[in-house]
Amino acid sequence: MHFLVKRLELQEWQIRLLLLGFGGLGAWSRYAVGLLLHGVTVPFPLATWVCNMIGSFLLGLLRMQAGTSSRWSHPSIQRLIGTGYLGAFTTFSAFGLESWNIVQSEGIWIAGSYVLSSLGVGMSLVWVVNRVR
Repeated sequence: MHFLVKRLELQEWQIRLLLLGFGGLGAWSRYAVGLLLHGVTVPFPLATWVCNMIGSFLLGLLRMQAGTSSRWSHPSIQRLIGTGYLGAFTTFSAFGLESWNIVQSEGIWIAGSYVLSSLGVGMSLVWVVNRVR
C-alpha cells in the first residue's frame, strides 16, 4: 500500500475517495465478525466487544509506526487504515487511543474524567432518547 501512495503521489481528492473504500471494507469486516459470532451466547454484545478490542490493538500498532521510517508511517496510510478501515470497523479504538494520549499528556485524572464522562453522558443520552420515545 505504501507504494500506492508514494509512487502515485495521490491527490487529496484521491485519498478521500480511497477512504470511502477503506471505510466500506471496515464496515464489511465488522459485519463479518457479527456473522462469525452469531449464535454465541454471552451476556453482552460479543461481536461489538471483539471488534472494539481488535480495533484498539490495530490502531495502537498503526500509531506506533507514525514517525518511524516504516512503510506504515506515511500520513496517507495512517489515514486510510486508521480513519477509513478502523474508523468503520470500530470507533472504540479511537476512544482508547485518545484516552491513552490524554494519560500521557494531561495525566490520569483528566483521562479518567474524559473516560467516565464519555461513558456517563453517552449512556445518559441513550436513556433520554429511550424515555422520550
